[in-house]
Amino acid sequence: MIAKRYGKMVEILNKINERMLVFTLAVMFVVLMAQIFARFIFFVPLPASQDVLTFLMVASVFMGSGIAVANHKQIALEFFVHALPHKIRNKFMVVADGISIFFLIIIITQAYELIGKTQHTLVGAAQIPQMYYYLLVLFGCVIMAVNYINQILIKVTGEQMKEEE
Repeated sequence: MIAKRYGKMVEILNKINERMLVFTLAVMFVVLMAQIFARFIFFVPLPASQDVLTFLMVASVFMGSGIAVANHKQIALEFFVHALPHKIRNKFMVVADGISIFFLIIIITQAYELIGKTQHTLVGAAQIPQMYYYLLVLFGCVIMAVNYINQILIKVTGEQMKEEE
C-alpha cells in the first residue's frame, strides 16, 4: 500500500521532470538556432548563448539521469546478476540501489553546501549564478534517489504499479 502511494507520487514527479526536460531541450534548440543565425547570417556573435547552452546541457543531463533511473536505463553492470535466481537477484539489487542512494546523498549534501558557497558567483558572459549549476546537480540527484527508493520499495514489498496509458 505504501509502495503504491509512493510510486504514484514518484510517477507524478517523473512526469513533471520529463516535461521540464522537453522544455529545456526546446529552449536549447531555439538558443542554438539563434546562435547559428546570428553568427553565420548576420555576422554578429552572441557571447552569452554558449553559456546558456552549457547551462541547459547540464540541466538536461541531470534531469535525464532521473528519467533513466525511473525507466531502469541507468548505467548498470548486471550481466552476472541475471544468472542468479529471482529472489537473490532482488536482494542483490536492493543492496546495489541502497549503495547508489548512499552516494547520491553524499553528492546532494555537497551540492547543497556548494549552493551556499557560490550563490554570489557569476559565471560566463551570460552571468548565470554558479549556484544554479549546483542546484541542477541537487535536483537531478534527488530525483534519482527518489526513484531508487521507489525501486527498493517495489522489490521489498513485491507491489508493482500497473502502467497506465
